[in-house]
Amino acid sequence: MATAEDDAQDPFVEFLVERHLHNLSEVEKKEIQTIQVEIGNDVEVLPDGEGRNRFKWTIYVRPLVDGFVTRVTFELHPTFQPKIISLVDAPFELERIGWGEFAIEIKIHIEKQEFAFVHNLCLSETRSAIHTIHFEQIGHQYPRMTGVDMNGMHGRMHDPSWQAPFRVVDCGDQARPGYNSMPAHEYEEDPRTLNAKVKLFCQLLQNSNLAMAYTGAGISTASGIDDYASKAKDSKMLEGRKKPKLGGLCAEPSLGHRVLTALWKAGLMKHWVQQNHDGLPQKAGFPQWEINEIHGAWFDCSNPVVPMSGTLRSDLCGWMEEWIKKADLTIAMGTSLCGMNADRCVETVAKRYIHGRGNGAIIVGLQQTVYDESCSLRIYAKIDEIMALVAHELELTIPPCGRYEPNVPEEAKVANDIFKIPYNADGNLEKNPKKWICWNLNAGQKMIVVSGPGEGFKGKMNGRAQGNSNHYSFCTKNIREGDMSHGKGFVNYCIGSWWVETAVQGKWHQIPIVNIDPILQKDL
Repeated sequence: MATAEDDAQDPFVEFLVERHLHNLSEVEKKEIQTIQVEIGNDVEVLPDGEGRNRFKWTIYVRPLVDGFVTRVTFELHPTFQPKIISLVDAPFELERIGWGEFAIEIKIHIEKQEFAFVHNLCLSETRSAIHTIHFEQIGHQYPRMTGVDMNGMHGRMHDPSWQAPFRVVDCGDQARPGYNSMPAHEYEEDPRTLNAKVKLFCQLLQNSNLAMAYTGAGISTASGIDDYASKAKDSKMLEGRKKPKLGGLCAEPSLGHRVLTALWKAGLMKHWVQQNHDGLPQKAGFPQWEINEIHGAWFDCSNPVVPMSGTLRSDLCGWMEEWIKKADLTIAMGTSLCGMNADRCVETVAKRYIHGRGNGAIIVGLQQTVYDESCSLRIYAKIDEIMALVAHELELTIPPCGRYEPNVPEEAKVANDIFKIPYNADGNLEKNPKKWICWNLNAGQKMIVVSGPGEGFKGKMNGRAQGNSNHYSFCTKNIREGDMSHGKGFVNYCIGSWWVETAVQGKWHQIPIVNIDPILQKDL
C-alpha cells in the first residue's frame, strides 16, 4: 500500500482531496438545522414623584449561536410609534418607557425563512424563555434533485440519511437523442453524502473478487476529447478541460484513467470494457490484454471504430460475454447507458445483485441514466474528483503522468523496432517455437491486416508515427466498416506501442498486423 507521502506526490489528487475536505467542512459548519434563542424582557421602575410608576423595559432576542439570525422584527402596542421596528444587527434588543403590559409579536429571520413568536411583556419582573427553532438551511445556490426515489438518487445500498444531489446545470435536452437516454441536467453530490459514498465505493471494491470497469466518453473529457451527452453550454464537463494541441491521438490520460490503472495494479479491479477508442487507459499503463475495446480503437487497425449500425468483433464480443457472466461488480463511469449492447456490463451485473448475488454496479457521472434505480451505488460527480477521493481512501500509488514506454526485455529485441514474438506467419499465437517470427515494424515493411473488417488488406509501414513517436504508423486501404470508401484509397493507421509489449509476452491470441514475409526466429 502507498503511504500518505506517495499520495501527496500527485498534486492534482492532493488538490481535489483538499477541495472536498474544505467543502465538507463548510457544509457541516453551515447546515446546523436547529438553533436556540432566548426571548425575554428586563424591567426597571421609574418613580415619577406623584405616586405613579413608569417602567423602562428592554425586549430582546438572544441567539445561543451567533451567525444565523439575520433580522428580528418587533411589533409593539399602537401607542408606540413607530409601531414596527426591524433590527438587522445583534444585539437584537429594543428599549422603551411605558406603563402597561401587552403582547409583543416577534419575527425572527434565518436565511429566507421567518419564525413568529409572541412575548407577553411583564413589568413586575424579568421574564424570559428558551425557544428551539428548526429551520431548513439554504446554504447552496442550486436546487436539489426531486421526483426521484432514494434508489434513483443513491442506489440500492443507500443510507436513509443521505441528502439529495444538487442540480448544478439545467438542460432539458436529451443526452443522447434517438436512444434510451435521460435529460441532460447535471447533478453533484452534497459533500457529506459524497464522503459516505466514497467509503462505500471502496468497501465494494475490497469485497469483490472480479470487479470490472465499464467506461464511456465521459472519462476522457478531462483529457480534451469530446463526449456525446453533454449538451449544456455551461456543462461542468467543460470546466478545466485541456484540448490536446495535436489532436486526440496525442491526448494524455486523465486522473480517472490513472486511478483505474492503479486499482488494477492493486488487484482491486480485474478487467476493463472500454467504449472509447482513444487508447488512454493503455497510455496510463493499463495492459492491452486486459482491456476490451468493444467499440473499436484508434491504435489497432484490426479493430477500427465501429459505426452505430456496425458489427462488433466476434472475439471481443465473446470476451465481453465471459465477463458479463462472471463479474461481481461493475464500475460504470462517464457513460450515458442509453441502450448499447455493451450496457449489459451494467444491467446484468446489477440484476444479479438484486437477486442476491455479487455486489452489483456502481454508476458515476453527472447525468441521470435509465439504470440508476437498479444499481447498488449511484454517485453524481466528476470522475476525476471521485477517483482522487478513492485513491486517497485506499492509499493507492497512482501511475505518474508521462509518455508511455513499452516494457520489452532485451532478449526480445533483434534490432531497432524488430522483436521476437511467439506468433506465427499468420499473426496468431503459436505454441511451436519453430514457427515463431520476428515482428519488423520499420518503415517500408510490407504488412497484412490479421483480422477485423480489413482482414487481408495489405499495406506498408511508415515507421514511427508523427507526433506519437513511441507508436507506429501503418498505411493501407480504408478499413472502417460501412464506409463508402471501404477497401479503397490509402489511410494511415496508428499501432499503439503497447502492442509490442503484448506481443513479446504472448498475451493476446493475435496481433493487429503481421509481416507478409516474416523472418522466423530459428533462421536468425
